[in-house]
Amino acid sequence: MQESTCVFGPVSSLLLWRAAQHGKLDLPEHDEAQLNLVECCARVRDFRKLAGTKVLEDAPLDALVGDRHKTHRTSSLNVITLQGKLPPNSFCRMSDGAYVCAPELVFALLARGKNLLQLLQVGCELCGDYAMAYDHTGSFVNAPAITSVDKIDAYLQQLGSRHGRSFAQDALHYVQDGSRSPRETELFLAYVLPSREGGYGLVRPTLNGKIELSKRQQRTIGKSYLRADQVFYNDEGEAYAAVEYDSNEHHLYTQTVEGKKIVDVLKVIADDERRELMRDQDVDVVTVRTQDTKDFTLFEEKALRVAKLVGCEPAVSSGSLFNRRIGLFEQLFVHNPWDAEHDELCKMAGYVRARKRTSGKGQS
Repeated sequence: MQESTCVFGPVSSLLLWRAAQHGKLDLPEHDEAQLNLVECCARVRDFRKLAGTKVLEDAPLDALVGDRHKTHRTSSLNVITLQGKLPPNSFCRMSDGAYVCAPELVFALLARGKNLLQLLQVGCELCGDYAMAYDHTGSFVNAPAITSVDKIDAYLQQLGSRHGRSFAQDALHYVQDGSRSPRETELFLAYVLPSREGGYGLVRPTLNGKIELSKRQQRTIGKSYLRADQVFYNDEGEAYAAVEYDSNEHHLYTQTVEGKKIVDVLKVIADDERRELMRDQDVDVVTVRTQDTKDFTLFEEKALRVAKLVGCEPAVSSGSLFNRRIGLFEQLFVHNPWDAEHDELCKMAGYVRARKRTSGKGQS
């Protein structure tokens, strides 16, 4: 191994995984070879020569080494020193020979800053069927999951006593496979987080779970099942309640034709009919619309309605509980953190200070 071998840290690795899921890079591949981080150097000029970093434009980079003396810190390079052996499959090779942290190691290292909510959002993204934009604009694309809760759990079990591991293990309890959008993740976290974190402590649903249809319905629509954003099952494995997030404020879907927005009535009908089919299967369906995520009173009404359906009895918000819930609600649905996401990711990784971008490119 040459001293110039480059190993990206958790922040840059996350962004490069996202870029790959957006089709801008080849997906990194697991490498069975055990990297010796002691032999790796962190020089920003070496990283900037790599093809992958061109996608990240001017974003500050971070790196991993095994010897802190082999770093050349600059204003645009953060470094984590990891001593000792890491579990197998900790790193993935990029097409140009550099390495990124495997998704499981990304999660573990981003736990160092002990930011629970943001770690859960990253975890649900890594285990979900979507990828956020690598340029911090807040957009996303549908893409296959690159890891799972079980894989992260197995990895953390092998990681040993390292900074952030215990926090990552505790946080993983609230990460779920199967989310298909950041808003689905946010709604899920608001429902399942305990009251001490500002959530409602509801029983955990299955994300994008199946609702089996009757033989008659199967013949009618040619499908054996439907999916809903959150599905609750009884002990017999039968769906009895579902939550759907409707991304349009007025429950009207629009498309642009020759520069003009028109209502896609067929999509409205299709969604309404799909939900009626679920109700025909004795599944109670609650639809959370965009306006519900803009008004805490409306949001709580829906949350308490779901709670009643699934047999939970969270308290109505008041006093300190109200403050915690409104705080979580605002973090999830009101604030737009995307232009500051890189700084927050750096803090999550435990860097002393976040490096600032030198231009406004890629920010929303």
